[in-house]
Amino acid sequence: MKNHTKDTLDLNIEKILSAVRNNAKDGQRDATMVLMMYRYGLSIKELLLLRWEQIDTKLGLLYSENLAKNNFAPIYPLFASELTALQKIQRQHPESKYVFVSENQSRLTVSTFRKIIKRAFVEAKVVPIDTDLGIYRKKYLAVGDNYIY
Repeated sequence: MKNHTKDTLDLNIEKILSAVRNNAKDGQRDATMVLMMYRYGLSIKELLLLRWEQIDTKLGLLYSENLAKNNFAPIYPLFASELTALQKIQRQHPESKYVFVSENQSRLTVSTFRKIIKRAFVEAKVVPIDTDLGIYRKKYLAVGDNYIY
């Protein structure tokens, strides 16, 4: 197993973000999903079930419902770039209960998300690395024992 540095991981995430942004139709949404999974280690399920009531845009906080650690829901500070992106998404879909939705206002499915990520990995020419699952999940968007790509 190769030893990959944080710089290598960050460079690959930048490539993936660039690839998803190239999708003119949903690039903003897709890039925001990848960035939030990367920064906060959200699983696909947590990401796709994320509701607007869990995001406080005034205080810049994300309230996760992941109770796996210490029986409390973590609260994450959001970066300014994420807040701006989330506000744009909310303006596009003001009636939606969920943050990440399709054109018809329905919550994205895991299958759709996996297609988005697979396309991004191919376009970015990034090959998922074989490393411990915790780092892979946070840095390369894997869930359980199954890689997205």
